[in-house]
Amino acid sequence: MSEWKKVKLGDLFERVTRKNTNLESDNVLTISAQYGLINQEEFFNKYVAGKNLKNYYLLKKGEFAYNKSYSAGYPMGATKMLEKYDEGVVSTLYICFRSKSDLVNNEYFKYYFESTQYYEELSKITQEGARNHGLLNINVDDFFDIQVILPPIKEQEKIMKILKNVEYLISMNKQYIQNIIKVKEKIFDNFLNQDFEWKNIPFSEVFDIIPNNSFSRDKLNYKKGTYKNIHYGDILTKYNEIINVEGNDDIPFINNEEIKDKEYVILKDGDVIIADTAEDESVGRAVELRNIQCEKVLSGLHTIACRPKLKFVSGYLGFYINSKEYHKQLIHLMQGIKVLGITKNNIKTKTTIKFPNLEIQHKITLIMENSNEKIKLLERKMEEYENIKKGLMQKLLTGKVKVNV
Repeated sequence: MSEWKKVKLGDLFERVTRKNTNLESDNVLTISAQYGLINQEEFFNKYVAGKNLKNYYLLKKGEFAYNKSYSAGYPMGATKMLEKYDEGVVSTLYICFRSKSDLVNNEYFKYYFESTQYYEELSKITQEGARNHGLLNINVDDFFDIQVILPPIKEQEKIMKILKNVEYLISMNKQYIQNIIKVKEKIFDNFLNQDFEWKNIPFSEVFDIIPNNSFSRDKLNYKKGTYKNIHYGDILTKYNEIINVEGNDDIPFINNEEIKDKEYVILKDGDVIIADTAEDESVGRAVELRNIQCEKVLSGLHTIACRPKLKFVSGYLGFYINSKEYHKQLIHLMQGIKVLGITKNNIKTKTTIKFPNLEIQHKITLIMENSNEKIKLLERKMEEYENIKKGLMQKLLTGKVKVNV
C-alpha cells in the first residue's frame, strides 16, 4: 500500500489574492458552519458587507477560504470550499487558497479541513492572547507552513466517497425535517383559516408580564444549581415550541453564588417565554413551559416572561406565538440594525392573541405535537449519522484505518 506523508500545506496549495477590481461579482460570501461559503444576504437575511467590493478577494468554485474568526463551533476559525456558486467575493481578512498539485483531491480536503488534526495544527500557530476584534492572529506564512497528512490520491478519492455517502444520509434527514416543519406550518395556518368561533383579544388581556433576570451565559452551568434558567439564545436555537422542564439537561442552572440571597419570580407550567433580541427576524421566538414539577425555573437574559390570565390547552400558546400569523404582528415592531429587538410594551400593547375553544385547541396541539415527535426521531437519527461521520473522519483521515483501493 502506498505511503502516507506529512507535508506542508503550502506544498499542495497556493494563496489566492485576486481582487474583484472590475466588479466581476457582487455575490458577497460568508462562512457558515452548516452551509459552508454562502451568500451573506441569504444567510443573515440582510447585507452587512462594505459598499466597495473592488477590494474584496474574488473566489472561484473549488477554491478555499479560511476565516480567522473564532466561535463556539470553530474556536480555531473555519475553512470551507466554494461549492454552491461559480464565484463570489470575500473579505481580505480571509486567507484564500487553491490546489496547485495533482496529488490533491479537493473534495477530500473539504473533509480534511474539518478534522481534529487540522485544527490541532492551527492551534500551534495561533499567537497566544492575540485576538483582535474577534479574529485569531495567524500569520499567512505560518498558515501555509502547517503540516497536513497526505494519503495517495486513490485513497483520497475512496475516503471522500465513504464520507460523502454518510453526508448524503445526513442531508436527506435534514430535508425530511424541513419538509415536516413546512407541513406543520401549513397545518397550523389551515386551522387559523377554518370557520371556527375564534377570539382575538389584546395581549395584555391574555398575559401578565412577569420579571426576568439578566444573567449572561458565563453565569450559567449545566451541572448543578438551585435554579434553572431559560436563556434567550437557547429559545432561538435549541428549544421547540414546548419544553418539558423536569430533568431536562438542555436547561442550564444559574451558578449558586450568583443568586444567593436574591428573590425572583419562579415560573409555572403554561408560562410563555419570548426572546426579545436576535441577530435576525427570529426575534420573538418563544417557548411554553410544561412539566416543571419541583424544578425552580427563571426567565433569563433578553426574555419576556408571560403568565396566562385565561385557561388554555397546554401547548397551544407555544404553537400560536411561534406561528407565522403572530410573527407578522412583530415584524414592524422590531428595532435595531445589527441586532434586532422588541420591547415588552410593544408586545403588550400592539399585538393580539387568537384562539378557539378548548376542544379545538386540543386538536390543534395534538397534531402539532405529533409532528414534533416525528422531527425528534429524525434528529436522533441525524445525530447518529453525525457521530458515525466524526468517527470515520478520525480514523480515515489519519490513516488509523486504511481503505482498499
